[in-house]
Amino acid sequence: MPPSPTKLTIMSFPQHWDGTKIKANILVLPHEDPLSPFTSGIPAGVDTPSFAEATLALQAMLISGTDNMPSPADVTSNVALVTVAPADAKSLFTQLAASLKITKPSNIVNPVDPSTYIQKYLPKSYRNSFAFSQPRTANAKTDDSYHCALRKKDPSLPKPVYSTDDISWGKAFALALRQPLLATKLGFIYSVDVAVPAGTFDEGGWLYFDLQSGSDYYQQLTLNPDLIKKYAGKLPSLSGSRSLFAAVQFPVSSAPVAGNYDAIFIEADDYNDGFAKIVHSMQPVSGNLLLEPGQEQEGLPPSRDFGIRLGWDDEQLLIWQNRQMAADPDLGTRLDAPMGVFRHRVDVKVHGEADSEWSSLMKAEGDLALNGIDIGSFSGELGIEVAPTQLDGQKTGIFWLPSYYTQWTGGSLIIKDEKAAKLAKTDSILKRQLTAVDADKKPLLYGNTYDFRVRFLDITGGGPDEKDVSVNGGDAPVGTCRFRRHIPPQKVAIPLRENPPADGSQPTTYPIFRPRLGYPALLYTGLANAYNQLLADFPIACTERRETGYFDPDVTHVKIEVEVQAPEMDTFLSFNNKDPFYRLFTTTRQFPNDPTAALNLRLTFHDAAVIKFGDDADLGDLPLTANDDSSPLQLPTGRNIRIRVYALCKEDPTLAYFASDDVRTGKPVTIDVWEDADDERNLFLNQAATREFQSILLQADPPPSPNLAAVMALAGQPEATPSNLFQRLADQCSLDTSETTLLAKPGQRVVFGCSNKLRHTLSPEHGSITLANKTDLVGEWITTLILEINRDWSWRSLANISFEIRRDGAELVGTIEFKNTVSLIAINQADRSKTRIVFFDIVDPKSFTTVFPEPVNVSYTITAIFKSDPASKDPDKTLSMTLPVAVPPAQVPKPTAAGIALSDYIKDDTYSTVQPRKKILWIEFEEPVTNPEDDYFVFVQAYAPDALLLAGDEPVQDPKENLPFLPPEMIRVITEGQPDDKAGLNAWQRLIPAKANADGSGVRHFQVPLPPGLNAISDELFGFFVCEFCVGHARVWSTAQARFGRAIRITGVQHPAPQMSCLVERDDDGISLTAPYANPVYNGVSVMPSNPRTEIWGLLYVQVMQADGKDFRNILLGRKRMVLVRKREHVRVPSLPLYGLCGWSEAEVATLLFTLGLPEDSPLSAMAVELFPNYNRSADPLGTELGTTRIYRTSPLEPVMRICCCPA
Repeated sequence: MPPSPTKLTIMSFPQHWDGTKIKANILVLPHEDPLSPFTSGIPAGVDTPSFAEATLALQAMLISGTDNMPSPADVTSNVALVTVAPADAKSLFTQLAASLKITKPSNIVNPVDPSTYIQKYLPKSYRNSFAFSQPRTANAKTDDSYHCALRKKDPSLPKPVYSTDDISWGKAFALALRQPLLATKLGFIYSVDVAVPAGTFDEGGWLYFDLQSGSDYYQQLTLNPDLIKKYAGKLPSLSGSRSLFAAVQFPVSSAPVAGNYDAIFIEADDYNDGFAKIVHSMQPVSGNLLLEPGQEQEGLPPSRDFGIRLGWDDEQLLIWQNRQMAADPDLGTRLDAPMGVFRHRVDVKVHGEADSEWSSLMKAEGDLALNGIDIGSFSGELGIEVAPTQLDGQKTGIFWLPSYYTQWTGGSLIIKDEKAAKLAKTDSILKRQLTAVDADKKPLLYGNTYDFRVRFLDITGGGPDEKDVSVNGGDAPVGTCRFRRHIPPQKVAIPLRENPPADGSQPTTYPIFRPRLGYPALLYTGLANAYNQLLADFPIACTERRETGYFDPDVTHVKIEVEVQAPEMDTFLSFNNKDPFYRLFTTTRQFPNDPTAALNLRLTFHDAAVIKFGDDADLGDLPLTANDDSSPLQLPTGRNIRIRVYALCKEDPTLAYFASDDVRTGKPVTIDVWEDADDERNLFLNQAATREFQSILLQADPPPSPNLAAVMALAGQPEATPSNLFQRLADQCSLDTSETTLLAKPGQRVVFGCSNKLRHTLSPEHGSITLANKTDLVGEWITTLILEINRDWSWRSLANISFEIRRDGAELVGTIEFKNTVSLIAINQADRSKTRIVFFDIVDPKSFTTVFPEPVNVSYTITAIFKSDPASKDPDKTLSMTLPVAVPPAQVPKPTAAGIALSDYIKDDTYSTVQPRKKILWIEFEEPVTNPEDDYFVFVQAYAPDALLLAGDEPVQDPKENLPFLPPEMIRVITEGQPDDKAGLNAWQRLIPAKANADGSGVRHFQVPLPPGLNAISDELFGFFVCEFCVGHARVWSTAQARFGRAIRITGVQHPAPQMSCLVERDDDGISLTAPYANPVYNGVSVMPSNPRTEIWGLLYVQVMQADGKDFRNILLGRKRMVLVRKREHVRVPSLPLYGLCGWSEAEVATLLFTLGLPEDSPLSAMAVELFPNYNRSADPLGTELGTTRIYRTSPLEPVMRICCCPA
């Protein structure tokens, strides 16, 4: 690239206005070799002196008002200045050239690279310090792009470009400017006082500097104005005394300046007091410095204290720096507005102190020299430079500004930590020319809150000093940070734990010492003489191979957590929710006041059956530990105990000193303890024997069918699967199941055992049992022992084989092993106060030895096996019960005859009426019941109306047959002392036996009771029934499914028809007789045709005395066929029967009586007879054709009574 025509730049940096004059710094900066002639041939044949030898005479150019950009034509006044050229400039430049490797060309203007720019992450502390809504520039990021850029690993990137020692004169000048004393000696900086005519800057204005007519380079400037570039500082309206600052520089030009300077004007006005507008700070919350407040849980606590991180004006600095290297979008080239801000100074004071207490953290003093040349004594403030970094090690691409610009750890921000160097024994290699001043004026101490402000330095090193105050203010000109202790204390020292007694005995007293705290955290505690204590510990720490430190003054107590070992996987009640332990209690003990003295911790043991976990105030059977410094820890026997000892810092209820309450606690040191128990009585919980010992009988699962699906849908579970055999067994034992595996319900710990009579597999922790298949369980008594151990889950006194199970006092049927683990299912909302043991055995119900089945007695003995026999323990536990018969009768009934039995014929004294006769069906079997405990039973399977009573040949569908409603007994459970529950006995109807035979032989004749729900007048008796007959256990304890034996089925069973009734009435017109027709029903609904298939005849009788006068007789007077009563032809209520009607007039009755020679007032009776007519209806079926038509039923004889009809 060709060099720039500009060889010198003059910039204006006003510093202070006192009312009459402006104190200002002038930056005069060459662009090329300062030891070579400034120009050659301007004018022709003339070489100007080098910059190192030049004498420059300067003048101040004042422009009133800021209506226009600064231009020589607008200068309102100029002030000649008296400046003195530095005497040693040439020698210093010569030493610079000798000290540095200046080989690269100077004054080269690099083109704009659009791929190279700067970005910055805006931390939360910045965003939270003011009303932040969104970034001002796209290069400011609030997402995780900065974090990703730090972590990314892209193998496609080129190798990092390493810097060399080769530089240009421009970089050498930049290095010199970082030390204002050196820059002044080189002639870069001139400090001047500019007298200002009154009123010049009442409305603001511009100040820039130019060469006087007699100055070196003035002639060349006149011939070539581009040789020197001049920049002006924008001045605010000036009245009273105030500090001044030029944050940006404006080009001085006679021609219009290209570009949009709107934002530049605003920036110049905002920052003309030289103070940062948004200062933010934070104390690191984690060892990962990328984490911010609120993200503490994502990283580890800090291992050392990082002090306070500071940042300021993040977006503004980003905009300024990008403007220096990126093209202006309106121009396509860089905007000519150099950044005047070069470095920054930080002041601190304790929050709440007056503004006069601001103290600079940038002060330094010392004698400076360059390769033996004395530069002079420096006493003043240096600055912090904010520079971007290319994270991939390239010279182009995206650069990133750091999240924070500096970090205060106490002391100076610009001089390396001499105390840390002494502790590390590296102070001898520090070759310092400067030392910090007032570095400890504001010590950094835990518990204090600090205010920070930031003052800007311009390129000349000028800017407001620590006594100045901000004129313009800002969104957050003061950043405040609470400095709290984030570092938890280290582990306490327990020598006896690291070096236990040689005889292996368990100590009952443990000496405990405070932990140590190192640099710089010990200084932050405010401990007197803290640094000297660290220096004294250095040789001891080297011998013990540890870090240098002194006893932590913040640690006043130890926190003691006592835990007992839990089964593996059960970590939810430990203090850290990670280890398989149960927390018992937490207590504290205070250290002696002497920081070097030990605390003695004592232990005492107690037998405790059940310990409650999770409540320090109630530990169940374990005595509480007193929370005083002299009391021993009360510990349980029979458990693996873990004692964790933590260093505990002083109380801080308001968290004025510590960052959080968690910080007060250090990392634990563990002591493991065990002691055998002396008393192991009351091992089992006292519960009802019915819960401890059960015998279970399971039926096979019903096969899948549409009927089963319908049953489930009717139960409101159309998508459900009916419970299978394993589910039934699990539910009865309060267990869960998965296919053929039984396991504990959530929250319960169950340990399983099983005899070898049942094929099975136990899980590793014995917390579940998998059975081979269903057929092993069907039809067998599964004897189940379910005991609850009256010990919490932490108890460990049992041997590996924990229980032995014997049947009937002798036979060892199995064992139970306690494993030191538990399933995750048991941990969910667990009851850890007890453990259930479940043991399964098999008893065959067909193992009876008598002729007929009878109940069986079984008993079991449970013996506990301990690791070490306690002095006191319970006797063995014995459980017993009686099992009912579970085998059905083998006898099958064989009917041989059946009939109708009638009650006696009973009439009244005058034979005017007859009582209805009772009728019942009877049946005869080939042989009596063989088992004296059994009986014959009947069950009605189906019903249908008599087809002869219906309208057609097949007017109703085939009847649906029912099954006996026996309790399904998919699971039958027997417990100790259970009485005979007559299970299933009512599912069938027991036949009523006839009187016993005189010869003592068994009864073979039985009455058949009416079907359930029917009585003698039920309309269902107009039909036929399908019945089953069987032998059942009637007087022995039996299960329902074993109650009845194999049945035989008989169709066409008909009980006696309902008794017929009739209604007879007599009035002045004559006698009327009505009777109902047989009303067949089906499913409770009448199916009688509109024209009944039967016919009813009415019979009229007259009572006369026998000739011997001993009794009355009835003589038939007449008979008539009844006609169907149809009161309203268009209305028919199907549920009501139809009636027939016939009658005799008074004249007819009189004629009939007269024919027989009987008086007209003779007593009369009537009755109705219902018949099944033949296909060819008979004219007189009850007279001349008697016997040709089947008589279905008859009504009782009813007296004819005259009724009285009274007018209304």
